[in-house]
Amino acid sequence: MQMPCFGYPKKMIVVKNSGLFKKETKKKVTSLKEVREELEKFLKENSKGLEQNMIIVFIEDTIEKLNITKTIENVGGIICEFELQKPLALEKRLIAICNAYKVKQENGAIKHLIETSGTSMQELINELRKLIEYARRKSEQ
Repeated sequence: MQMPCFGYPKKMIVVKNSGLFKKETKKKVTSLKEVREELEKFLKENSKGLEQNMIIVFIEDTIEKLNITKTIENVGGIICEFELQKPLALEKRLIAICNAYKVKQENGAIKHLIETSGTSMQELINELRKLIEYARRKSEQ
C-alpha cells in the first residue's frame, strides 16, 4: 500500500510456498500463526485499497481451510486449486495449439515431445513454438 505501482495499473505480488495455509504441528513451533493473524488484519483493513492497486498471488502446494482462507474469500479474493494434467490431457492441449497455428503433426510426435521435454506446460509450449517456427522457416525456403 505504501509504494505505488509504476507504469502499470496494478502492482502484482507473488508469494510462493509461504506455509501460511498449513496448520502447524505441535512439534514445529513457528510464528506462522502470528504472521497469519497480521495478514488477516491487513487484508480486512485495506481490502478496498488492495482491490484497486494490487494483485496478490499465493502459490502453495497444499491449502488447508483456515481463518485466513475465509478472510481472503470475504475480501473478494479467489482460491483456486490446480491439478497436474496427465499426459493425455497435455497431448490434447498441444494438438489444439498445433491446430490453431494450422500445423500438422506426425503420429506420435506430440507424445515424443512430452516424453523428452517433461510435463511442464510452459516448457512444452516453448518447445512447440520453436518447432512451429522451424517448420515455417523450412517451408519458406
